[in-house]
Amino acid sequence: NALAQHLAGLQGGPQNRGYGAGAVPGGEIQGEATRQRPVASLQQVAAQVSISDELKHYLVRLVAATRTGAHVELGASPRASINLIEGARVLAFLRVRDYVLPQDLTDLVPDVLRHRLVLSYEALTEGLTPDEIIRRLMAQVAPPAKPLESRGRAAANA
Repeated sequence: NALAQHLAGLQGGPQNRGYGAGAVPGGEIQGEATRQRPVASLQQVAAQVSISDELKHYLVRLVAATRTGAHVELGASPRASINLIEGARVLAFLRVRDYVLPQDLTDLVPDVLRHRLVLSYEALTEGLTPDEIIRRLMAQVAPPAKPLESRGRAAANA
């Protein structure tokens, strides 16, 4: 499959020449299609990265929590969940995995949600920032355990 080929190319070997034309961090992208339209090709490959239902449900709960918090006047829309899923897939791909881990999501959450929150007057008078609100929400809505990590180890041992 295309994802496996891209990941294999990223993990080293003679193609691993670093940055340059048609390259990504860690290795060169192979194939005529990727040389002609590298961004579209990488988007298609990243879309194949697996994300568990557990992680999707976690994101929905976390984004919904932004709309019910005491210090938030206007929270993130459901579109934030979609953007987090897409971003986590890309991040997992860049980290040379074909599955998303909770860490991929928690690394992205502040950057994706920060500008989507309108803080309440109370929050502003208390000197709270969107980052502080997000930290609190992430502490309240715990991510699941690493649901697909065993899959990655099984593939590596195969």
